[in-house]
Amino acid sequence: MMEPLKQAKVDNCLFAVLRVLNSGQSLPDVLNFIVVRASEMMGGETAVSIRRFDHDKHLSILEAEHLLAPALRDIAVVSLGASQSAAASKRAPIVLPNLTHAVLEFENQNRFEALLAHYKSYLAVPLIVRDVVIGEMAFYFPHKRTIATDDVNGAKTLAEQAALAIENARLHEAEQMRQRELQTLLDVTEAASSSLHLEETLDAAVNRLLRLVESERIGVVIFDDHHENMVFRKVYPSRFVSEAEWNHLMPIGQHVIKQGKSLYFAPHSAPGVADEPMAIVPVQARGRTFGVLGIVGHPNQQFTSQQLVLFDSVGAQLGSAVDHARLTEQAEAAAITQERNRLARDLHDAVTQTLFSASLIADVLPRIWEKNPEQGVARLDELKELTRGALAEMRSLLLELRPATLTESSLSELLRQLTDAVVGRSRIPIELAVGGVERPLPPDIQVALYRIAQESLNNIVKHAQAEHIKIDVQFDTEFVKFSVEDDGRGFVLQEVGNNSMGLGIMQERAEKIGATLTIKTNVGGGTTIYVICPIKSET
Repeated sequence: MMEPLKQAKVDNCLFAVLRVLNSGQSLPDVLNFIVVRASEMMGGETAVSIRRFDHDKHLSILEAEHLLAPALRDIAVVSLGASQSAAASKRAPIVLPNLTHAVLEFENQNRFEALLAHYKSYLAVPLIVRDVVIGEMAFYFPHKRTIATDDVNGAKTLAEQAALAIENARLHEAEQMRQRELQTLLDVTEAASSSLHLEETLDAAVNRLLRLVESERIGVVIFDDHHENMVFRKVYPSRFVSEAEWNHLMPIGQHVIKQGKSLYFAPHSAPGVADEPMAIVPVQARGRTFGVLGIVGHPNQQFTSQQLVLFDSVGAQLGSAVDHARLTEQAEAAAITQERNRLARDLHDAVTQTLFSASLIADVLPRIWEKNPEQGVARLDELKELTRGALAEMRSLLLELRPATLTESSLSELLRQLTDAVVGRSRIPIELAVGGVERPLPPDIQVALYRIAQESLNNIVKHAQAEHIKIDVQFDTEFVKFSVEDDGRGFVLQEVGNNSMGLGIMQERAEKIGATLTIKTNVGGGTTIYVICPIKSET
């Protein structure tokens, strides 16, 4: 039975260790506390170390030590004797009261001699978690001593606590890493879905991966628009990629693209290819591969299986971003082409025809003037109207090319330009009346009212066969009242419906600005469109 004084020392040590385990301190602080208290428990001069297996199953990772001779801090015991193995390998304590009589195999004999020069007795117990040996806790005694069963049991208990602390820290670190991985994926996904610019998404992906895995180098290689040549779209750290380096990496990237699967190289697994851990991931979406994502870690680092899965997910998100960017570019190009074609039609239908008519009048005007000066004056007035209309039409087209102008001018100025353009094109006289005190309107209201007037006049010119048009705009403190009236043939509103003649579009524009739009029409009695739009009073 253990002596009462010694038992009290052991109990106090274990109680203190348990208290620290539940204190929330970092793993290094907890393990350092354990080795210090273990040394006190075994005797104040006892050196203690806690070592953990590395990836090659060597006890080379020194987690904590106390009073250990500097020459021994980088030494890991490989085996003990010809028939005995280290405590970690044997899964049982190793008790050596007299090191002089023991044969220890170190990485070299000089280190064994260094051990003998400082210590005379040795005790080691395995660190076991869930029936798996993860390391070893060793006690080095500067003097020969009898290592009692109580000493061994106390060491085993402390080793259990150290193993528990290491495992808890590993689980906590794994959980934290998992959360960071998920956040990385969420950030990349958000960037890919919220940005129309591929460069922003690539920047987001590279920056998140750099923070997550502390990568040494990251590169994204993407096919050009014709899917013929591959170019570096993002490289970290930013630098020039030499032709030799490009030729070295291209076969690997081409293989990944061809197979559509990631390649992973462990450190030093492929001499000349990857001295550091390297992952090459396809950037793909909808069954198409657009390029590759390359991630290079630190030389002594290994990517975890979860990180490799994350890299694949990031590659898929980048593929979606590239695909989305390409589709957006195509849609924008199609929209530009469509708008150009529309403007070309407008130029042909309006300005070109107006200028053609003006050209014909200008050609015959001298001869008409010689024969009939009064008719020449009339033709001259007509020529003036045509050129004025062509100028107004050009201004209207310029408004379409530069929509911001719709909010820079007043509503009355915009309507004057619009009516002049329509008169020049259709030769239908238009009366424009503006009442009340005009004041600046909110941009959305002004644009909507202009578009409603524009659509109304287009409908009249195309369908109404009108001889006269009147536009009336009235401003007061709370409303803008707006009407477009023609003396054309009218129509049956119930038969036409909102889907014809752009009536539905006009209704939508009115609803968006909180306005009411009503239509009054009779067959043979013309048509009037009324719009009442509330506006906030100036304070």
